[in-house]
Amino acid sequence: MPTSVCVIGCGTVAPVHIKAIKALDSAVLYGVCDIKEERVADFGKRYDAKEYRSFENVIADKNIDSVHICTPHYLHASMAAEALEAGKHVVLEKPVCIKKEEIDIIEKALDNTDKKLCIMFQNRTNNSIVQMKNIIKTDSGIGKLIGISGIMNWHRDEKYYKSEPWRGRWETEGGGTVINQAVHLLDLIDYFGNVKAVRSTISSKVLKDIIETEDTADAYLTLSKGATATFYATNTFPQNRPIQLELCFENTVLRYADNMLWRIDGDSAKIIAKDSGEITGKDYWGSGHARVIRSFYDSIKNNTDDYISFEKAKHSARLLCAFYESAKMHKEIVIL
Repeated sequence: MPTSVCVIGCGTVAPVHIKAIKALDSAVLYGVCDIKEERVADFGKRYDAKEYRSFENVIADKNIDSVHICTPHYLHASMAAEALEAGKHVVLEKPVCIKKEEIDIIEKALDNTDKKLCIMFQNRTNNSIVQMKNIIKTDSGIGKLIGISGIMNWHRDEKYYKSEPWRGRWETEGGGTVINQAVHLLDLIDYFGNVKAVRSTISSKVLKDIIETEDTADAYLTLSKGATATFYATNTFPQNRPIQLELCFENTVLRYADNMLWRIDGDSAKIIAKDSGEITGKDYWGSGHARVIRSFYDSIKNNTDDYISFEKAKHSARLLCAFYESAKMHKEIVIL
């Protein structure tokens, strides 16, 4: 039997999840949930799904096997923990949490259940990122990793932040540019470099009269085995551009830019991979949502661990919290 799914939170990213679910044989969309009457009614009609107006009713319904949490950030950790405790599998949109204490709450809930929790770090599944990982594993000739550079130039304006009252507030969004947009770039730096410590700064250069949180951030990160990384992200650019990620090794540079992977050996530079797949949602999001969701429900069907689990994403969540702690305390924070 396919896994019966309810998507919680009928906002911007929910249709991306729903399209991915509807393309599967291993899962079926059963319901949609939102506290806003007009939203859930629209989604229920549009996607032929049962309508729920409270999270409590969803997790109490034994017809639902799995939930996708696409709600505002401040609800993520508590909803994930409650759903797991109610015997549901969970797909959790980023961020995992907005406070480091919430990581322990989720971990405790997982310890008391046999259900799975999938984290939506979809950029890990981009073809160029997968190929980059394969090169690092198989080609010893590139030498050891020396440094990583990550850059994100996106655009968010007053209209975006005023579209939802929870955006741009410390209490409900947990941050700004880093936690909502650049979280995937920060995750990729950790994915490749295993961050040990972070020294960061945040500021609001354009949106300071509109939001409480940051529109720009930068950081110096200490990685494992002596490597370092630099990070820069802003929501003040006029356009939304694809992220840039560059890994510098002793003998080779691997550069991910414009959704393509470049390999640079001395004076020779060539494209060795391109991202592929149908784009759902905004083109600069990438196309990984469907791959992450497919692998998760395949893992439930086949009883495997071949998906982006909480365990695989936990260190990245700790890094995110440490990033903000460093910026607020003006000192380097070590990630345990």
